[in-house]
Amino acid sequence: MKKLFFVLFITSSLCAQNLNANKILKEAASKFAFVNDYTVDAKVKVTLPFVKAPEKDMKLYFKKPNKFKIDTEGFGLLPKSVFNLNPAEFLGGDFSTNYIKVEKNGNHKSYVMELKPNSDTSTYRTVTLWIDFDAKVIEKFNADVKSGASISGELTYGSEIKYGLPSQLTLTIEFGRVFMRGNPLARNNSKDKNNDGEKKENQDTKGTVKVIYSNYLINYGIDDKVFNEKKKVIE
Repeated sequence: MKKLFFVLFITSSLCAQNLNANKILKEAASKFAFVNDYTVDAKVKVTLPFVKAPEKDMKLYFKKPNKFKIDTEGFGLLPKSVFNLNPAEFLGGDFSTNYIKVEKNGNHKSYVMELKPNSDTSTYRTVTLWIDFDAKVIEKFNADVKSGASISGELTYGSEIKYGLPSQLTLTIEFGRVFMRGNPLARNNSKDKNNDGEKKENQDTKGTVKVIYSNYLINYGIDDKVFNEKKKVIE
């Protein structure tokens, strides 16, 4: 009987923990619910082991429910989803919350939770989130990608924190050997050669993407035709 009560106690504790985690995720995503549209300038610096890219200026446009556009010149190295600031796209996925705790760093506290996809078709194996205890915004995340890469990110916030919109995003991407072997850019740009003069696998598999956002215009109204213009858009 004692064993039964112990099992029931552990089970109920885990259920309560998961419900609490789901509530936190909803609170983090709900900030963006007040954003009907926005435009913002973005300065992007990409440092990848197999690509040399100059710093780029972009203009981003968003309108509910899912219209998103990037205006820039000749920059298609990364999928545009990297620059989409809608946290609901990330938090609203089909995940199960398997772990949650409060992590302390001095006077600062963060919720930490690990999410696992419920679908086998998901891009990710696991996603770990750090959510600010008070502000309920994503501070950090780490995603283990099935392609062999891992992506970690850190976000900082300014006056737009009430909307869940960051002032800066820094991504660190560990591509992994599987990704590097299957990526033509990585293979073609490897400068290392063995004694026979043949290209060998690039040993540098880590890259960074730094995005600084400025000049937000939120809920000013964007005409739908803006998203139909094809010039300078990353597809």
